[in-house]
Amino acid sequence: MEDQAKDPKKVSSLKEQAQKGNPEAISILMNRSFQRRGVNASVRLHEDCLQILLESVKVPNQAVYVSMVLTGLQNLAIANINVLEIYGKQTSSEIPRWSHKIDLTIDTQEIVPEILPADQQNLITETKDSQEVLSTDSKPLIKESANKSDWNKKSNLRIRLITQLSGRLNLRAAIYGFLLDIISSEATVFFFTSIATVLLTIQGKSPYQMQSEFSSNLFLIIYLCIGLTFSCAGGFFSAHWAKQNEIFNAALTGTISTSLGILMHYTNPSSTPSWFFTTALYLTIPVAIAGGYLRKISFKKQTLRA
Repeated sequence: MEDQAKDPKKVSSLKEQAQKGNPEAISILMNRSFQRRGVNASVRLHEDCLQILLESVKVPNQAVYVSMVLTGLQNLAIANINVLEIYGKQTSSEIPRWSHKIDLTIDTQEIVPEILPADQQNLITETKDSQEVLSTDSKPLIKESANKSDWNKKSNLRIRLITQLSGRLNLRAAIYGFLLDIISSEATVFFFTSIATVLLTIQGKSPYQMQSEFSSNLFLIIYLCIGLTFSCAGGFFSAHWAKQNEIFNAALTGTISTSLGILMHYTNPSSTPSWFFTTALYLTIPVAIAGGYLRKISFKKQTLRA
């Protein structure tokens, strides 16, 4: 490259190749100036579009380098180039930080920044002397960068969503409500069944008859009401502990209870009628939310009284 810079014939040959649209020649000319400033230029020619990627340890200054590139292209007067795309990125980054698209069929004097600081004007002057433009396989990189940008946007959206949910979620409060629901329901059903067993024994019912009674629709409805009552209490208790986003945390309590019910139903099948399981499945979360709502309005009333 140094030989090319020193040999006038080779410089002239490079310029001729660059004027014909040879990306490698354009790249060599540009990098002679840019690389001294720590910027590497890569060029790709796609039909009538010249694509230039500038990368450095620090993101190249857009105003400065767009002007430098335009000045160099004007001096080269490359044939059959109608569109110019310039990208600037940091070396450690996969995605360009800025991009600049120019229609060269328009007067480029309207596109070049009118006023630049003195040191930037010097850079442009040096560009005229060295007449550089960049070269590399830029199109695939741009497509890859665009794909990664889309993926990053989706990833950031998911992260924001998870962050918002975690900010509203009080897992400890939800677990407290769930434990209240399960323990209280089981304890109440146990005591109710014990009392009913004693009463049926006094009436002279046989164990088989007792089992038949406990499987009747009347007893199943009582069991269902007990379970839903404590699901509502669990939602209320969860909302009480959460102190904010009461309904959301109450719904989470109902979701945990419902999930456990589904798991137990499929891992330990019983002779319970399907209507009982379906009703409990569909009503647990709504009654838990109702409990959370009750806690919310009761708290508002307490606040107004205070």
